[in-house]
Amino acid sequence: MNKTALLFSLTVHENESAINDFIEFARYAYQSSYFILHVNSLWGEFDSNKLLYLNDRVFINSNRFEISSKFCGKTGLHVSNIEYFNNLDISYDFIIISASNELYLKKINVDYLEKYKYGSNCNQNYWSWDSNTYIHDVQLISLMKSLFGEFCHNGFHEGIWFSKKTGESIVSFYRNKISREYDVFNCDEELLLPSILYFVENYEKRGSGLNYFHQSQAPNFEEICDFINNKNDLLHENYVSIKRIDRNNKNLRNQLKKMLL
Repeated sequence: MNKTALLFSLTVHENESAINDFIEFARYAYQSSYFILHVNSLWGEFDSNKLLYLNDRVFINSNRFEISSKFCGKTGLHVSNIEYFNNLDISYDFIIISASNELYLKKINVDYLEKYKYGSNCNQNYWSWDSNTYIHDVQLISLMKSLFGEFCHNGFHEGIWFSKKTGESIVSFYRNKISREYDVFNCDEELLLPSILYFVENYEKRGSGLNYFHQSQAPNFEEICDFINNKNDLLHENYVSIKRIDRNNKNLRNQLKKMLL
């Protein structure tokens, strides 16, 4: 049997060095991994030729969209990443939704992925589409309610994972039910992506997400070591990445490299 392969989908908002760090640590977490990157169309300075494993393990989505304060929803960007990578005809088994300011610092348990087929850390307490503070467009709210009912799921999209088959269902749902009706780049991905995922999976039992969301702007070295060494009792055993690693703190990143890579 071929080894299980993972696909990391990233929306890039870091420099090339930070992206290479993400790639190196993700391959530490699980070596048989691919990466599909969406680069902001407003970012003309990003040089993809500086990336590790380019066109071998790392691929750039040629469809580039604007990421700004006006168009901030990333669900459509991840959908585009999945579509683009699938057209490359490279075999993989699971998709991991990722952000370029996180690092995978512990090994990914593929048996856990195989057991549950999809997972997220999204809040199981439903929010009303009418009452949330992320969407102010009445027509968009009406569309969301017509698709998902009165309530949505919410939670950080980093660390959401699902099978390739579920990814294809998400793409189909998005293209046939949403993007034909409305431009949802201004619909927050923390609401839309989890709601679609739960809908296409018929709310079946899920696993946990893979990302631990650190509440401070930048966890320090000691806090990261506690995460790596499982010293926080609140952490799920399958949390393997941590968000908001300071892109400019070269010393911290080098310490982590010496420790793990």
